[in-house]
Amino acid sequence: MDVFQGDGRNFDIPDSSEITRVIEINAVNLETLYDKIDITVDSGAGASVCHPKHFPESVVVDSPGSLAGQIFAGPGGEKIPNEGQLKADTILENGAEGKFTFQTADLRSPLLAVSSVNDKGNLVLFDTEGSFIIPAHNTALIAQMRQLVQKMTGKVNLHRKNGVYRMTAWRKKPGFTRQGR
Repeated sequence: MDVFQGDGRNFDIPDSSEITRVIEINAVNLETLYDKIDITVDSGAGASVCHPKHFPESVVVDSPGSLAGQIFAGPGGEKIPNEGQLKADTILENGAEGKFTFQTADLRSPLLAVSSVNDKGNLVLFDTEGSFIIPAHNTALIAQMRQLVQKMTGKVNLHRKNGVYRMTAWRKKPGFTRQGR
């Protein structure tokens, strides 16, 4: 999802001093007190966006984007207006509290923009062996991971533009043929 206007990105992963473990809430109680929701973590989303129905306990308020007439582009190119923003409190899979600010729009499922996670100092790792959000409080380990990546040969750089990560590539021009073939 591309963002045409505005910003409004915000996502917090608590540092170790803010992490509140869910104590005495076992799986049965968790499912009694909370509805499970899958949030798509998207490196191609320019902002974190959800439909208000995804977090019915949250109140939608005007956001800078909604007040500015911000329009999102859907996967089929459709124009989706920003209707405001909401703050959502969740319990994450690891037991920590997750506090999100989502822009609101008519979407089927909530999207968490990788750029908003990175903006808070967190590292996002996608891999077939496991994908993770590594909280910013792991400063030394994140620095070591970045140093290791810098040493790797053959890596392909991704470039951030308007909150979206893109890869640069070149394709052959139509009609171009090599001489002698």
